[in-house]
Amino acid sequence: MVEVKDGILKIFDKYEKVEGRKILENLKKFEFRQNEEAFERACLLGAVEYFESKDGEITDEEFLALLIRLTIMHFVAEKWRSSMWYLILWGLLFEKNQKFKMSEVVQRFEEQFIEYMEILEKAIGDGGIKMIMFTFLFIENADFTFRLLNITENGNKPN
Repeated sequence: MVEVKDGILKIFDKYEKVEGRKILENLKKFEFRQNEEAFERACLLGAVEYFESKDGEITDEEFLALLIRLTIMHFVAEKWRSSMWYLILWGLLFEKNQKFKMSEVVQRFEEQFIEYMEILEKAIGDGGIKMIMFTFLFIENADFTFRLLNITENGNKPN
Protein backbone atom coordinates (compact mmCIF):
# COMPACT_ATOMS: atom_id res chain seq x y z
CA MET A 1 0.00 0.00 0.00
CA VAL A 2 2.93 2.33 0.70
CA GLU A 3 4.17 1.86 -2.89
CA VAL A 4 0.75 2.76 -4.29
CA LYS A 5 0.50 5.81 -2.01
CA ASP A 6 3.98 6.97 -3.08
CA GLY A 7 3.03 6.31 -6.70
CA ILE A 8 -0.12 8.40 -6.37
CA LEU A 9 1.84 11.30 -4.89
CA LYS A 10 4.33 11.12 -7.77
CA ILE A 11 1.47 11.05 -10.29
CA PHE A 12 -0.22 14.07 -8.71
CA ASP A 13 3.09 15.97 -8.78
CA LYS A 14 3.85 14.95 -12.36
CA TYR A 15 0.42 15.85 -13.73
CA GLU A 16 -0.34 18.80 -11.46
CA LYS A 17 -0.56 21.25 -14.38
CA VAL A 18 -2.77 19.22 -16.74
CA GLU A 19 -6.29 20.39 -17.47
CA GLY A 20 -9.22 18.01 -17.09
CA ARG A 21 -11.03 19.64 -20.02
CA LYS A 22 -8.04 18.95 -22.33
CA ILE A 23 -7.99 15.31 -21.26
CA LEU A 24 -11.65 14.99 -22.29
CA GLU A 25 -11.04 16.82 -25.58
CA ASN A 26 -8.20 14.44 -26.40
CA LEU A 27 -10.27 11.41 -25.47
CA LYS A 28 -12.84 12.50 -28.05
CA LYS A 29 -10.12 12.58 -30.75
CA PHE A 30 -9.49 8.83 -30.47
CA GLU A 31 -12.03 7.44 -32.88
CA PHE A 32 -13.47 3.97 -32.52
CA ARG A 33 -13.32 1.69 -35.56
CA GLN A 34 -16.31 -0.56 -34.99
CA ASN A 35 -15.83 -2.15 -38.42
CA GLU A 36 -12.69 -3.84 -37.07
CA GLU A 37 -13.27 -7.37 -35.79
CA ALA A 38 -10.58 -7.43 -33.10
CA PHE A 39 -11.53 -5.70 -29.85
CA GLU A 40 -8.15 -3.99 -29.43
CA ARG A 41 -8.06 -2.71 -33.02
CA ALA A 42 -11.62 -1.39 -32.80
CA CYS A 43 -10.77 0.55 -29.64
CA LEU A 44 -7.18 1.63 -30.33
CA LEU A 45 -6.61 1.95 -34.09
CA GLY A 46 -8.00 5.50 -34.14
CA ALA A 47 -5.69 6.50 -31.27
CA VAL A 48 -2.67 4.91 -32.96
CA GLU A 49 -3.40 6.75 -36.20
CA TYR A 50 -3.88 9.99 -34.25
CA PHE A 51 -0.45 9.65 -32.63
CA GLU A 52 1.18 8.63 -35.90
CA SER A 53 -0.16 11.83 -37.50
CA LYS A 54 1.64 13.75 -34.74
CA ASP A 55 4.94 11.91 -35.38
CA GLY A 56 4.61 10.11 -32.05
CA GLU A 57 4.72 13.28 -29.92
CA ILE A 58 2.38 12.98 -26.97
CA THR A 59 1.25 15.54 -24.40
CA ASP A 60 0.41 14.66 -20.82
CA GLU A 61 -3.29 15.24 -21.54
CA GLU A 62 -3.16 12.89 -24.54
CA PHE A 63 -1.38 10.24 -22.48
CA LEU A 64 -3.96 10.47 -19.71
CA ALA A 65 -6.78 10.29 -22.26
CA LEU A 66 -5.23 7.13 -23.71
CA LEU A 67 -4.87 5.73 -20.20
CA ILE A 68 -8.59 6.35 -19.60
CA ARG A 69 -9.45 4.49 -22.84
CA LEU A 70 -7.19 1.58 -21.85
CA THR A 71 -8.66 1.47 -18.34
CA ILE A 72 -12.21 1.34 -19.67
CA MET A 73 -11.15 -1.40 -22.10
CA HIS A 74 -9.62 -3.34 -19.23
CA PHE A 75 -12.79 -2.92 -17.19
CA VAL A 76 -14.97 -4.20 -20.03
CA ALA A 77 -12.67 -7.04 -21.06
CA GLU A 78 -11.45 -8.31 -17.70
CA LYS A 79 -12.62 -6.61 -14.56
CA TRP A 80 -16.30 -7.36 -15.08
CA ARG A 81 -15.60 -10.86 -13.82
CA SER A 82 -14.87 -9.52 -10.37
CA SER A 83 -16.91 -6.33 -10.35
CA MET A 84 -20.48 -6.22 -9.17
CA TRP A 85 -20.67 -2.66 -10.54
CA TYR A 86 -20.16 -3.84 -14.11
CA LEU A 87 -22.99 -6.33 -13.77
CA ILE A 88 -25.27 -3.64 -12.35
CA LEU A 89 -24.38 -1.22 -15.17
CA TRP A 90 -24.86 -3.92 -17.77
CA GLY A 91 -28.21 -4.88 -16.30
CA LEU A 92 -29.39 -1.30 -16.61
CA LEU A 93 -28.86 -1.34 -20.37
CA PHE A 94 -31.79 -2.32 -22.53
CA GLU A 95 -31.87 -5.97 -23.54
CA LYS A 96 -31.15 -5.14 -27.20
CA ASN A 97 -28.01 -3.29 -26.14
CA GLN A 98 -26.68 -6.36 -24.37
CA LYS A 99 -25.77 -7.79 -27.77
CA PHE A 100 -23.12 -5.11 -28.42
CA LYS A 101 -19.57 -6.06 -29.28
CA MET A 102 -17.15 -5.38 -26.42
CA SER A 103 -15.69 -2.41 -28.32
CA GLU A 104 -19.17 -0.89 -28.60
CA VAL A 105 -19.61 -1.27 -24.85
CA VAL A 106 -16.28 0.52 -24.33
CA GLN A 107 -17.45 3.30 -26.63
CA ARG A 108 -20.75 3.70 -24.76
CA PHE A 109 -19.06 3.65 -21.34
CA GLU A 110 -16.54 6.22 -22.55
CA GLU A 111 -19.27 8.48 -23.97
CA GLN A 112 -21.09 8.30 -20.62
CA PHE A 113 -17.83 8.99 -18.78
CA ILE A 114 -17.20 12.12 -20.90
CA GLU A 115 -20.77 13.33 -20.53
CA TYR A 116 -20.64 12.84 -16.76
CA MET A 117 -17.31 14.68 -16.50
CA GLU A 118 -18.65 17.59 -18.57
CA ILE A 119 -21.67 17.91 -16.28
CA LEU A 120 -19.44 17.80 -13.21
CA GLU A 121 -17.08 20.36 -14.73
CA LYS A 122 -19.91 22.89 -14.72
CA ALA A 123 -20.61 22.17 -11.06
CA ILE A 124 -17.12 21.74 -9.57
CA GLY A 125 -14.73 23.17 -12.18
CA ASP A 126 -11.79 21.80 -14.09
CA GLY A 127 -9.70 21.00 -11.03
CA GLY A 128 -12.52 18.91 -9.62
CA ILE A 129 -12.96 16.77 -12.71
CA LYS A 130 -9.20 16.32 -12.94
CA MET A 131 -9.22 14.93 -9.40
CA ILE A 132 -12.15 12.64 -10.25
CA MET A 133 -10.27 11.37 -13.31
CA PHE A 134 -7.16 10.81 -11.19
CA THR A 135 -9.25 8.93 -8.65
CA PHE A 136 -10.69 6.78 -11.44
CA LEU A 137 -7.25 6.05 -12.89
CA PHE A 138 -4.91 5.94 -9.93
CA ILE A 139 -7.05 4.89 -6.99
CA GLU A 140 -10.04 2.89 -8.22
CA ASN A 141 -8.05 1.21 -11.00
CA ALA A 142 -4.58 1.44 -9.47
CA ASP A 143 -3.87 -2.26 -10.03
CA PHE A 144 -4.17 -1.83 -13.79
CA THR A 145 -2.82 1.67 -14.31
CA PHE A 146 0.31 1.26 -12.19
CA ARG A 147 1.08 -2.04 -13.91
CA LEU A 148 0.71 -0.24 -17.25
CA LEU A 149 2.86 2.69 -16.11
CA ASN A 150 5.58 0.28 -14.93
CA ILE A 151 5.61 -1.34 -18.36
CA THR A 152 5.90 2.00 -20.18
CA GLU A 153 8.64 3.24 -17.83
CA ASN A 154 10.64 0.01 -18.05
CA GLY A 155 10.64 -0.20 -21.85
CA ASN A 156 7.90 -2.84 -22.24
CA LYS A 157 9.39 -5.11 -19.57
CA PRO A 158 6.83 -5.95 -16.87
CA ASN A 159 8.15 -6.26 -13.31
